[in-house]
Amino acid sequence: GNFSTTILFPCPLVSHCTLRHPHRDRHCRLIPVRIFNSTLRMTENRKPLKILQLTSGTHVNGALVHCKLLSSHLASRGHQVTIGCRKNSWLWKELAEQPVRVVTCQMKRWPLDNLTRFANWIGREKFDVLHTHMSSAHMFGIIMNRMTGVPVAATAHCRHIQPWWRLNNVVIANSESTYRFHRRVNWVPN
Repeated sequence: GNFSTTILFPCPLVSHCTLRHPHRDRHCRLIPVRIFNSTLRMTENRKPLKILQLTSGTHVNGALVHCKLLSSHLASRGHQVTIGCRKNSWLWKELAEQPVRVVTCQMKRWPLDNLTRFANWIGREKFDVLHTHMSSAHMFGIIMNRMTGVPVAATAHCRHIQPWWRLNNVVIANSESTYRFHRRVNWVPN
């Protein structure tokens, strides 16, 4: 179904800027992203959102750096950002001093009471949107969407064959080639 709210990804930070990779002495130009299946629409309201970013990575990579930058930027625009990440992950350590809330989440699907407890917590927190990064987080986000009804946006940071991409409310591709791959291989609707 359609969901109408202010959605600020990809956000101006992503459109035209460079970022310094934390472990390489070079700059990478970020290109504008492409959004699939845009069931999340802009409204004139522009109320701050409660956003839960889920990421399953443990070591520094482009997806975690992107999540950190995006979360900090969204928080600076007045949104309430919470990041669910694995304990002792690079992101968990990096965000200690940032204006975002960090919760640990192992994203385990078994035993089922783990799923139920996390879904109940999402319901109590009243998040407006879940935004997932990386494979385990994508699957976990889809399950949470089905259990809570909270819309899920998934960022495709790479090209992997994963048929469950179609189950997200929104898929954000980080490049034109990633966009084409997910349309062609994972059958993500436009």
